[in-house]
Amino acid sequence: AELCGPLYLSPGAWRRWGCRLEEVLSPIPRKIMRALLEVIQYLHSINIVHRDLKPENILLDDDMNIKLTDFGFSCQLRENEKLKEICGTPGYLAPEILQCSMDDEHQGYGKEVDMWSTGVIMYTLLAGSPPFWHRKQMLMLRMIMNGDYQFGSPEWDDRS
Repeated sequence: AELCGPLYLSPGAWRRWGCRLEEVLSPIPRKIMRALLEVIQYLHSINIVHRDLKPENILLDDDMNIKLTDFGFSCQLRENEKLKEICGTPGYLAPEILQCSMDDEHQGYGKEVDMWSTGVIMYTLLAGSPPFWHRKQMLMLRMIMNGDYQFGSPEWDDRS
């Protein structure tokens, strides 16, 4: 199948595939997340950390198969190597990456930062909006550092 484009998470994007948002909340997010986790598992098995996982870097084809793109920040780690470079998209950054920017003596981070970003993607996929967002970027980064998010209305009213 031909690639359609990036994973858009707005209700309007779901209509693009002829579905109502309520109809896709179960099987499609599961399929997308499973496929994404399989890709990440493979990358991590060969010691590659992506460092910029976000919906815009997940392409979907007509059958909802994914292709992960934008490996510009990816890195192949050596045994027990830790990274300290600050990179990625602000709303999907793991706290460990942010801590490196604030503490010169921070031990660094590894592949686990991809799992944080994957959790943010899953939240966004299910809620239709990201868990960490503020129009002022510094406040958003503080929310990430503090794990400050809500399962609030209206995004979560009909989720179980």
